[in-house]
Amino acid sequence: VLDALAAPWLPLKLVSDSPASLPSSIAAKQTFDRLVAAFPEQASTQRIVVRAPASDASAVAATLRGLRLDPHQFVGRSAVRASADGTVHVLEVDAPYDAESSAARSGVVELRTQLLPHAFTGLPDARWAVGGDTASSMDYDAHASDRLPWVIGFVVLLTMLMMGWVFRSVIIAGLTAAVNLLSAGAAFGVLALVF
Repeated sequence: VLDALAAPWLPLKLVSDSPASLPSSIAAKQTFDRLVAAFPEQASTQRIVVRAPASDASAVAATLRGLRLDPHQFVGRSAVRASADGTVHVLEVDAPYDAESSAARSGVVELRTQLLPHAFTGLPDARWAVGGDTASSMDYDAHASDRLPWVIGFVVLLTMLMMGWVFRSVIIAGLTAAVNLLSAGAAFGVLALVF
């Protein structure tokens, strides 16, 4: 029974909360949707930051200005800004989607995996990163997902050690760890099933 209750937790994917997760029947969500429709360039902004030697400053700025952005993914861009010493350049690109939407996330993935690596192949000393609300959420979600098995493993191992030490029984320690895992899995499974 606990295995069956835990099953909905297996495909669970951790993501950050956003207005997109709210029901459209809420007045605040309707207002937010109208604002995004009226000002699509303000929905979410991705920041492309490039660090390169000052001698490559003009080439970096030209590369950023010449980026061919997909008009379905990005609706606007800022002017390229540079630090006083010419080693850091920033370009902000606007996406017409909620920062947590799959479309905004695919835009960040496109920037990180296709557009920027291809654009900066001629500048081997340039180091770039993509930031902004969407990228930060994606990185946080990936970090949390990567660490979750370690946290679960630590709790189960600690439970086994404590139960083994208290009761001087490997069988009781193993059963306690298994039941602990099953009950936690069932709790998360019921949450995933309900929500």
